[in-house]
Amino acid sequence: MVKHYKSISLILIALLIIQIIPAYGIDGFTPENPYQGINSADILLRNITMNDIASHWAREAIQEAAALQLMMGDSNTFRPDDTLNHMEAVTVLVRAIGMEAEAQQFGENQAEAPVGNFAVLSVIDNWAKGYVQLAIQNNIITNEEVNEILNITPQQAEDLEAIVEQRLDAYGEDITPQERAALEAQIRDQLELSRWKSPISRQMMALWIARALELQPIYGNEMIEVYSFDDWNRIDTDKIPYIEAILQEDIMSGMGESFSPNGRLTRGQMAQIMLNVRDDLLEKRGVTKLEGQVVKIEEYHQQGNHAKLITFETTDKSYEIISLLEGKTDFIVLRNNHLQLSSSLRVEDFLELFINPDGKIFYGRVIPEEEIIIEGFINSLDRDNYHLSLTDFDDDAHFLSADASTPVVINGKPATFKDLLVGQEAILTIKNNKVINIEGYLEEDPNLHGYIPPGSRTKVGDVLYINGLEIALKTSDGIERYQITDFTQVIRNENSANLNQIKKGDRVILSFDDIYSSEISAIQVEDDERHITAVYRGVIEQVNERSDELLLDKVEVLNNNKWVANQATKIKLKVGESIYSGGVKITLKELATNKGKEVYAAVESSYGVEKTVKVLLKKGGNQMYSNKITSIHYGTGRMVVSNNSINYHDGTIVIQNNRLLDSLNLEESQSVFLTADFNNNERTAAIVAIDYDGILDDRIDGSRLVVYRGKIDAIGDYKVTIGRLAYQLDYLQLEENKWVEDTRPTSVSLTDDTYVYDSELELEVDTLAFLDSQYIDPSKIKNTTLRNRIKNKHYLGKTAYFIVREYGEGEEMAQELLAINLTPHQKFYTNRVNTDHGAIGEIQSIDLDTGEITIGNLKNWNQLSNRWQEASGQDPISIDKAVILLNDEALTRDELYRIKDNASVYLIKNKDVSTQDDAYILIIEQ
Repeated sequence: MVKHYKSISLILIALLIIQIIPAYGIDGFTPENPYQGINSADILLRNITMNDIASHWAREAIQEAAALQLMMGDSNTFRPDDTLNHMEAVTVLVRAIGMEAEAQQFGENQAEAPVGNFAVLSVIDNWAKGYVQLAIQNNIITNEEVNEILNITPQQAEDLEAIVEQRLDAYGEDITPQERAALEAQIRDQLELSRWKSPISRQMMALWIARALELQPIYGNEMIEVYSFDDWNRIDTDKIPYIEAILQEDIMSGMGESFSPNGRLTRGQMAQIMLNVRDDLLEKRGVTKLEGQVVKIEEYHQQGNHAKLITFETTDKSYEIISLLEGKTDFIVLRNNHLQLSSSLRVEDFLELFINPDGKIFYGRVIPEEEIIIEGFINSLDRDNYHLSLTDFDDDAHFLSADASTPVVINGKPATFKDLLVGQEAILTIKNNKVINIEGYLEEDPNLHGYIPPGSRTKVGDVLYINGLEIALKTSDGIERYQITDFTQVIRNENSANLNQIKKGDRVILSFDDIYSSEISAIQVEDDERHITAVYRGVIEQVNERSDELLLDKVEVLNNNKWVANQATKIKLKVGESIYSGGVKITLKELATNKGKEVYAAVESSYGVEKTVKVLLKKGGNQMYSNKITSIHYGTGRMVVSNNSINYHDGTIVIQNNRLLDSLNLEESQSVFLTADFNNNERTAAIVAIDYDGILDDRIDGSRLVVYRGKIDAIGDYKVTIGRLAYQLDYLQLEENKWVEDTRPTSVSLTDDTYVYDSELELEVDTLAFLDSQYIDPSKIKNTTLRNRIKNKHYLGKTAYFIVREYGEGEEMAQELLAINLTPHQKFYTNRVNTDHGAIGEIQSIDLDTGEITIGNLKNWNQLSNRWQEASGQDPISIDKAVILLNDEALTRDELYRIKDNASVYLIKNKDVSTQDDAYILIIEQ
């Protein structure tokens, strides 16, 4: 009778399971064999929940290493910043290759029996011996390395003997000689094991990991990565090929410019390394991984137990069922950087599931739902399988998958994947490596009689020329011109900008509202990722055509118009498409035939990776010139610099404002630095760096910045009147980098946004209070001296620098005062020596603590020769007394973070005393 009831119960349960399984999944799985969780998952979760990693950078890696049972903590602490020792490293690697059980059994089988009532070696000690032995047997470590770890100095040996005797004495005199000998042997074993707790070096750890992964050592021409580090020659010779393999697999990285072979690793860093190699070690552990999405979660009761069925759609479109019993079987889940149980899962979660050798799920990781947008042009389509490739506006290729349900819109109207066309512009939304939305654009929609949605038609290219009326782009189809109107918008960094912020060489995307018009509706400027970050010269050592990489040796970098040795003698670069031999474009394969020859390479930092934007083979000896272009002949490709006739061609690297320009941008009267190859009595320009001193020049929109130096004659009604500096000295205007007296009286208009700064007190001044003392707000002006100065009209009759934006010409000229630098401490006398002087350069770094900006490629204006003169090295400038304008906007001291490296800067400095050179104005463009 009992058996009869059991049979009925089993039948009912089977029917229940079949009923609740979704019909669409039946063909994709076998219901009688659903995946299950592991026993005691809740206890495991408590044990691996660490209370000292909440704010640690390696928190996710630590939690995953614990959930995968590769690294453990102690009493719910992980000690992430503790130094990793040899024993911990061996233990982790033995676990990683799936040999932990064997190691523990080996240790137990070799364990020494207790001596009487005394047990010297603990379970941990015996297991440790097993881990070491299994690591040796599996070729992770060698006997020579074991001896190296156990080797001690004579002094350490002497100390060891003293410790042994001291510990033996603690057992008293009642033990027999045989017991004493057995205890001594175990004490020595334990002390020997303690030497495995010494810190492991980075190079040893890399070697052991390479062996655990069975990576092949890399030699010869394939050895590339290690040369990127300035201390590669300090790595042990036998370890270099294995470390190269580790680096090429992105398992470990350096410490800045160094590998630091004898440096230490922390436990947190080890957890990150194990995350990096996680998938490579799954097979060795007998662990399998499934990827997919939760499509259904159903709960029911089975024989009084709360049960749960999870339907899981894998990436290959099959279905799996996961069956869990509350309180009995479950698995650990990492979600939002927190370890939890499976109750945290939700429908549509995208998961990685890890299944142990027993076929049970023990860990799952919820992949964050990140949406990314990719814009570009469709290169290929597989309409049957919903695959496509797209090249974005950085010329990077993407190979992607969609499905039949993916929404598609073309020119604002619903469409299907099959309606997409090769060559069509598209915006793809990607989530969890899958296309979830496609917006396509066609240049003409026949159903709308030529009308397209605003901004639908686009054009991509590099700016060759721009003024207030038109822009010329260099595109793959040649040079194209388009009209700029009063309604054309400019967008940079996702913010509205003005035409003045577009520079020659910028990559832009033009949008049009009408396919039959050349009038631009919007110009979107790509920013820093396309700026030139360095120009190198070096010898080709290796070209990797498969990975588009170039390894250079004996590398020099162009710094302040001088070739200097690069910090790393070897560098590896990603190679772009522009490779030249003379004026002829060549392929990467052709470049590879020139190993041992020198090249010039202009590079950009593409998402942290140095990538060449132009490479030119060096042909001839080096000559350098710094002067103006006195004449240029575009038809013959010749120019004259420093009275020398110099050729140029399509391969010449032309740079200005950290942008790569076309040779058509070379113009007569430009000040240039030029590196030429001298061969067969001919000079050919390899690199032309055009000085940018146009910050104060007339601009595209008809405006310009003007700097005045004078006394404040009157303040009021949103105006400041600029007066004479001294009895026989009119106020000064900076024209063509020289101070020129101006006898015309001038009043300039202020706004509430005008920035006012007292450089003597080094304090900002409230603009309204400066205009009228009745607006003094004690809560805003806390400095008593400053408050009294405003109250007593102290600034009247005192000197200042005035930065003015001017529009128009003659009587129709409008002026707006952007900033005033008040200098009441500076006195002017008749026919004084002018101590103000200008300089140009590029921002190298900003030290917010010391108030210094370091300027590179610095040039000072020489008033005798009327030209820019190169300064030596980099110049740290104190900004304590300076007014700083960024793209015409005055910056407070709290906004200096907005200044980017390599931004162009025009400085006005004043040498108050013979040893001090203070900056009073910095005008920055970026």
